[in-house]
Amino acid sequence: MSTRNTPRRTRAAQAGFTLVEVLATGVFGAMLLTALAYATTQFMLGMTHMEKESGITDGEDQVLRRMTREIREAWWVEVVNAERIRVANAEHEVSEYYLDGEELKLLRPNGDQGTLLENVDLLDFEGVGIIRKREGTPTLWDSLLYSRSIPGTPAFSLDVPEGGKLSMAFVAPVDDDDLPSGGVPGDEVVLGMAPTVLNAHLAWVAGTDPEDLVISLYETWAPGSATPLGSPIGTVQIPGTSLPAATWNGFDWAVPAGAVSLSISGIAPSLSPGTGYTIVLEATGDAKLVTEGHAEYPTSDRDDVAIHDGSAGASFATLPVAVPFSVSGPYTLSTSVDTDVVATVGIQLQLDGKSLQTRSATLIGQSVSEDPWSGVIPGESSP
Repeated sequence: MSTRNTPRRTRAAQAGFTLVEVLATGVFGAMLLTALAYATTQFMLGMTHMEKESGITDGEDQVLRRMTREIREAWWVEVVNAERIRVANAEHEVSEYYLDGEELKLLRPNGDQGTLLENVDLLDFEGVGIIRKREGTPTLWDSLLYSRSIPGTPAFSLDVPEGGKLSMAFVAPVDDDDLPSGGVPGDEVVLGMAPTVLNAHLAWVAGTDPEDLVISLYETWAPGSATPLGSPIGTVQIPGTSLPAATWNGFDWAVPAGAVSLSISGIAPSLSPGTGYTIVLEATGDAKLVTEGHAEYPTSDRDDVAIHDGSAGASFATLPVAVPFSVSGPYTLSTSVDTDVVATVGIQLQLDGKSLQTRSATLIGQSVSEDPWSGVIPGESSP
């Protein structure tokens, strides 16, 4: 009789969760979930209480959110007074928030208006501004356009050869800082100018016949260069006898003290700001011109004075000297208008029996424009 071996099932193979274990696990899980639910509920109750106490769940909070959103997206905002503001959008449509009695009202661009809040105890708008610039009406002035500074070296007589020419360079001013008088306060530019008076230390050595002084205006090869370019822009001619006579000191012709004012009206209708010009002086016939000179150091840094000896085929030769002179005349100067534009609005709002609400909003369109000439000002459409 054969014996068949029957596989024995071990206890481990038959192991599982007992009823007690299942019940215990369920109880512990329920306790954990209850604790989590309680904690979550308490947190939400606490948040709700805090929001209620702070007022952000009240109706005024919704109104304030709406107002601050419109302010941030506005192109410009005007604080009319502490209880009224005007807000313009990109289409130049203007809405107004204002206090009427104890009611906060909204006036829309199409004329619709309505009450947003009642029982308002306090409404206060406060604007923080930035400066935006706009062009104003240009102003007309008449004073120095250029004045040659003189080094502190002794003066000497500079003789222009008979039949020769003296060239003195200057640069037409660009802005008010370039004007000898300093212009007017502000960042303004010269829009146009016309030379009418030349002031210089000049003297005259008469020839055999009455001679004239010819004054011509040229553009130059470069700003500050005394080398004339092309044909003269304009020329005026005055009698040489209108200049003081040079005196002979036994060695040279001397220039009397003091500058001479010569009319050069009409020599040029207008000068271009920043352009280099030169005034060329020439005595006709056998007369001679004498001016005051000062040694210039270092000599290689200046080329604003040049002399032509009058010989055929010769060119202007620059000299290491400074010649005192100035040019005057009318000029037009730009005008900048400063506008204080609201960039940030602070809001305080309090209803009867409720806590004070405070908000602020910055206009994005203004805060991203650092250039004072950019950004929209009240009354302008968006760019």
